[in-house]
Amino acid sequence: VVSLFANGALYLSLLFGWFYLWTAAPRWSAPAEGPLSLWGLLASGLLLSGAVLLNNYLVARLRKRDDLHLERHLWLVVGLGIAHFVLLLRVLSSAPLNPGALAHDAVLTFVLYYLLLHSGLAILFSGLQALRVRCGYVGRTLPYEAVVLRPFWIYTLAVYWCSVAAFILMPMAWGPL
Repeated sequence: VVSLFANGALYLSLLFGWFYLWTAAPRWSAPAEGPLSLWGLLASGLLLSGAVLLNNYLVARLRKRDDLHLERHLWLVVGLGIAHFVLLLRVLSSAPLNPGALAHDAVLTFVLYYLLLHSGLAILFSGLQALRVRCGYVGRTLPYEAVVLRPFWIYTLAVYWCSVAAFILMPMAWGPL
């Protein structure tokens, strides 16, 4: 959790840098139309939300000493996470971003890579956790790993929706300031 606070501080500096660019940077303007697919981002976020909700449900069940079909459900979390990851990667690859020439595009590209990194790590950790369930290292008598991974999934989800709100929805609502 402490490392997530440090990670969150880095994310907040990126967020404040974006607000500076958006509101106060001299000779800077956002494009008239956002380069990212809003529907793709929303669909990707819904898949990520589903993965996090299912993961939280599994952790709650583990705390009650219930590990029935735990491995299968963890693989479902991984599947939802992979679908989210692929859709987010598609949004990034289909966007006409030019990060080498425009500060706006550089920030958006960096944020998308940041989100992909965290999503990928959460997927990887959950997949490894599902394998550890199969080996008997995680279960009703050993629920600790699932409890430790839960904050990382929640952080990933919170940063995702904050990014969509700050980098996509707010500029659409208010335009360049």
